[in-house]
Amino acid sequence: MPDAVRLARAVAATALTLAAASACSSGGAASSPAATPPAREPAARFAPTDPASTGASPGDGRLEAVYEPGMTKANQREEATLSKNKVLEGIAKYGNDRIRLPYVVGVTAANCGGDGDASWRSFQHEIQFCYEFAESARKIYEKADGRGDGQGKKPSAAQVDDSVAGFTNGIVFHELGHALIDMYDLPATGKEEDAVDQLSVLLLATGDDQHARYALDTSKAWGGFAQADEADGSASKRLEAYAAEHSLNAQRHFNWACWLYGSNPRAHAELVRDKDRPGGALPESRAGSCANEFNRIKKAWTTLLKPYVK
Repeated sequence: MPDAVRLARAVAATALTLAAASACSSGGAASSPAATPPAREPAARFAPTDPASTGASPGDGRLEAVYEPGMTKANQREEATLSKNKVLEGIAKYGNDRIRLPYVVGVTAANCGGDGDASWRSFQHEIQFCYEFAESARKIYEKADGRGDGQGKKPSAAQVDDSVAGFTNGIVFHELGHALIDMYDLPATGKEEDAVDQLSVLLLATGDDQHARYALDTSKAWGGFAQADEADGSASKRLEAYAAEHSLNAQRHFNWACWLYGSNPRAHAELVRDKDRPGGALPESRAGSCANEFNRIKKAWTTLLKPYVK
C-alpha cells in the first residue's frame, strides 16, 4: 500500500478515535458510542438554559442523580443495587453539601459496554459512571477477604454491595475533580489524574466513618485491579498501562491507602503493614510520609476551592 494512503487512513482513524473519546477514563477503555442505549435522553440534558449561567463562577448548581435502565442482566443487577441503596443520591447530597457548582451536573449510572469505567463529559455537563465498572469492582469484593477486614472470610452480599457503593463514591468524586478543574479553570500541577484522586480521598477522609471506609473500599479495588494486571502479564497490556494518563493500579492502591492513613494515622493504624499487622496494605517505608502528603493535599485543594466551598 502506498505511504500516502497509509497516512491518510491513519489520520482518519485517529480523528474518529479522538471524536469518540471521553474527557477522562478512570482506569480502562473509553465508552463505546454504539453501546449507548437508544432510549437515553439528549446528550445536553444538563446544559444550562440561561446563557449567563455558563460562566465559571459558583451559583445555584447541584449534582443530580440519574439511573439509566440496565441493558444487560449484569447491568440490571448493578442498577438495582445502586438505585435501591440510593448510592448516587447519597453522593449528590454529600457533594452538594460541600461544594457550589455553576450549573446542574448529572451523576449518571450508565450502560457503556466493554470495559466501561467512568468519565467527566464536559459538553453534556455529566459525570458518567458505568455499570460495567461497578461489576468489575464487585468481582474483587466477592473474593475471600474482599472487604479487607483481615479475617480471610468471604464477605456477605450486603458487605459487597456496601463496598461497591464505596467504590462508586471514590470514582464519582474523582470525576468531580475533573469537572471542577474544567468548570472553574483551576490549575493542576503534575498529573491531573493524581490530583483528582487526591481530591476524592480528601472529600471522603474528612467526612464521617462511613465515607472514610469508602476510601478504603476504593483502595482495595485498585489493589484487586493491580493483581489482575499482574495475572495478565502481557507486554502489550503493560505498555498500555505505562503510557496511560492514570498512575498504575498498584500505585493508586498504595496512594489511596497512604492518603487515607495520613488523614488520621491513629484511626487508620491498621493500614500499616508491620510485624503486628502483616495484612496491612501500606509498607512502613511509605507510611512515615503519609501525614505530610495528606496535609499538602489538603492545603492545595482547600486553597483552590476556597471560592467554591460551602
